[in-house]
Amino acid sequence: MDVPLSWLIIVICLVGSFFFSASETALSCCNRFKIQIKADNGSKTAKLLLKVCDRFDRALTVVLIGNNIVAIAASAVSTVLFVTKILPYDQFGIDSGTVSLISSICLTFLFYILGDTFPKTIARAIPDTISYIIVYPVYFLMIIFYPVAILFELMTKAIEKIFKVKTDDKFTEEDFANAIEKTTSEGLLEQEQTEIIQSALEFVDTNVREVLTPAKDVFALDINTLTHEKLKDILLNTNYSRIPIYDRIPDNIIGILLVKTYFKEITQNPNVSIRKILAKPYFVPNTIMIDDLFNGFKKNHNHLAIVRDKDHKMVGMVTMEDVLEELVSDIGETTTPKEKK
Repeated sequence: MDVPLSWLIIVICLVGSFFFSASETALSCCNRFKIQIKADNGSKTAKLLLKVCDRFDRALTVVLIGNNIVAIAASAVSTVLFVTKILPYDQFGIDSGTVSLISSICLTFLFYILGDTFPKTIARAIPDTISYIIVYPVYFLMIIFYPVAILFELMTKAIEKIFKVKTDDKFTEEDFANAIEKTTSEGLLEQEQTEIIQSALEFVDTNVREVLTPAKDVFALDINTLTHEKLKDILLNTNYSRIPIYDRIPDNIIGILLVKTYFKEITQNPNVSIRKILAKPYFVPNTIMIDDLFNGFKKNHNHLAIVRDKDHKMVGMVTMEDVLEELVSDIGETTTPKEKK
């Protein structure tokens, strides 16, 4: 192999290392919100970039494979070049091992600066721009190296299973909050939109105790003191739509009286048992977070929950409205008054 061809191969490998290192950093740091906006506006490149980002692990595998291939190729060619052309060791009394070491040191330094540090610095500064440049060749390589990438993925999963390795969450709540802050600073989200998203993030960290009505303020009735006449008189003079009913002591909630259901039932049967028309109470612990409570309301088709402590004593009552107002409190305060409990 002549000297010009050897140098050409080394330069090509260096350019390849630059490309793969820049691709790795750019795909890791690119702003997916901005890319999504461009994709929604019809950009084919943005759509392809989202597709690659969705398969980031596979793209990263391909990039690392490519980087290793060019590094090995450059190392082999440079060693031959140094041994046969640049440092004729047989004339200077230098053994071939020393020449190989000198070659490796020079090449490592060159690739570290120009093939790793420099491209990663650039890609970190302008990740979106670099991502749009590299996405097509990276996607092409993902197709070419598909079998190899799949093999690596299977090997990785097997190792994780054997050693019971638990992978960290790829995108945490903190990551999302930081992304929202960055997107807002870049003018892609309005302040009002940002506040809504931040409220949603705070929503999942809110305990039910912050939104419930304390037990001492809950309007509830003892089933043993109720007659139809007394109950109708109470309902006609109050605005309650759902009333907890207890047996002897307030901690012993036996059901929820739904006012609409009650009037419907007594219209059909004036002597109907009040106990029989009570809805089953939905009990939740006082440690529950309101996002879980919200899901519980939907799952149980219920809009009211009795909150109890570990000793099953009633701590308070919470409604679906309480949960929703916590999420969009400003909207709730300016549009609809809170339902009386």
